[in-house]
Amino acid sequence: MPWISIGQCGHSTTAGDTFEFQLGIEYLKLVCGEVPEGCELGVMWEEFDGMKVGETVSLPSGVGLCWDDTEISDAPYDYVSRCEIALGIFHEAVDWSAIRPEVVNEEFRKSEEPPEELREAEDETTDAGGAGSG
Repeated sequence: MPWISIGQCGHSTTAGDTFEFQLGIEYLKLVCGEVPEGCELGVMWEEFDGMKVGETVSLPSGVGLCWDDTEISDAPYDYVSRCEIALGIFHEAVDWSAIRPEVVNEEFRKSEEPPEELREAEDETTDAGGAGSG
C-alpha cells in the first residue's frame, strides 16, 4: 500500500512515543471528515541504521495517508491537502511540552499530596505530640 506524507504533529522521536501523532490523526478525522474509502490515516515510520552493524531502527516520521492501490489508482489529493492545512494549524496551536504524559503524571502526583496548609498542620500536630511523649 502506498503512502503519502501529510506532515508533522508534535515532537515524538521514539518508537514507543506516538501519542502526538495519534492526537493529530484523531483531529484530522474530526475536522476533515471521514477518510476516503480504501484509505487510512496513520503514523508513518522511517528506518534508520542502528548502533550495531546490521541493525535497523524504525522511528515515527509523521502522519500520512495510505491507500489500497488495487482499489484506488492515486491518492485523494483534495483530502490530503485539507489534512495538511488542518494538521499544520493543529501542530502550531498545541503546547506540546505542556501535555506530555510525564508532565500530566507529575500533576497527578501533586494532586494526590495534601495541600501545604494541611501538611503544615500535620507537622505541628506531630511535633506537639512527639514533644509530650518523651
